[in-house]
Amino acid sequence: MNEWWNSLSPLLKFFWFLAIPSSVLFILQTILTIIGIGEINDVDVDTDSNLDVDFTDHDHSIFAGAASFKIFTLRNIITFFTTFSWIGIVFTTNGFKFSITLSLSLLISIALVLLISSLYYFFSRMTQEGNMDINKAINAQGQVYLTIPERRSDTGKVMVPVQGVLRELEALTDGDAIPTGEKVVITGIVDNQYLLVEKITSLQEV
Repeated sequence: MNEWWNSLSPLLKFFWFLAIPSSVLFILQTILTIIGIGEINDVDVDTDSNLDVDFTDHDHSIFAGAASFKIFTLRNIITFFTTFSWIGIVFTTNGFKFSITLSLSLLISIALVLLISSLYYFFSRMTQEGNMDINKAINAQGQVYLTIPERRSDTGKVMVPVQGVLRELEALTDGDAIPTGEKVVITGIVDNQYLLVEKITSLQEV
């Protein structure tokens, strides 16, 4: 073992130093996920610079509960270092130049992390949408996407966060027509499928 380690170049030692612990964590995370106990993914890496990439609309507080696309999670960090180190080992062992090895290791690792994050994001959205309880929308605030005609004469559409996901849902109102872009509050549910909304006044916003 010592002879093998001593025979390695400094660069290979560096990649092996990353590969061993990251691979152990990656295997552990995979096993936990498969058997359903959970996964090492519940902790997001949180810094003062806010590394989570969030596609919610921060200019409108009514959308604050929408799902986010997060890159800097513990799962992704483990995946990145595992991929980066093993690609580095393979390329270095096969005689690739340092610059090529480093560039390809970084590019492939980043691409894999983005792919995994995208899959988790879309699967999460699909799961949440499939289990939506429309009653959870009551008292939530949204924004009119398609004009809502007056006095329940027809339906319009609103964008509203329900169960952490921004959704486009059909809506009715008991008052005057509410044009596109107006902020509304959901006051009830009609026929278990339509939102009953009313326009938010300037006094309510305060």
